[in-house]
Amino acid sequence: MIYLGIDSSLSCTAVGAITLDGLGKPKLLSYSKIPTEPSMLYTERCIKIATEVKKFILPYTDKSLIVGIETPNSFRGGDVTRKLCGLYGIMLYVVKQDLGLDIREVNTMHAKKMTTGVGSADKAKIVKKVNGLFKLDLRYSKNKNKSDDDVADAISIAYCMLRDDSIRKKSIKKKSKTKKRRKRG
Repeated sequence: MIYLGIDSSLSCTAVGAITLDGLGKPKLLSYSKIPTEPSMLYTERCIKIATEVKKFILPYTDKSLIVGIETPNSFRGGDVTRKLCGLYGIMLYVVKQDLGLDIREVNTMHAKKMTTGVGSADKAKIVKKVNGLFKLDLRYSKNKNKSDDDVADAISIAYCMLRDDSIRKKSIKKKSKTKKRRKRG
């Protein structure tokens, strides 16, 4: 089974894939950062991210695969939330409609708790824990251009799915367009 996490963001979306090795320990397969330039139009950024996420997922589609995406945070408000929710919808479309895969929603705090033991862990702690789990050298910096925290978040989402059976069982279902009729009697 392969667990693939997506941390969608307009500045830098990240994806990570993990599995269990022969001893039952988590093993990192690959990860990728997909940065975009602030000068790009919103639609151009979304197209670039969707194209690169699809390229990352395609090699794994012939295997047992579970894809998880971080649910968007609505605390930012305004235009940023609208754009992040739009990107989230695009990611759902790419994974579910375009690639025909099931996708799971992963709450940010839950992923942090499953990875670090603390639901309110900051980015530095997540990077440190992911580095320790997978023998990586990801960097954390308050300067977003020099930080790998998005990659750590994507790997953390995949790790959360590996550890939490309840998330693996909750794929996002398509809603039926037909209403069920009530039986009268």
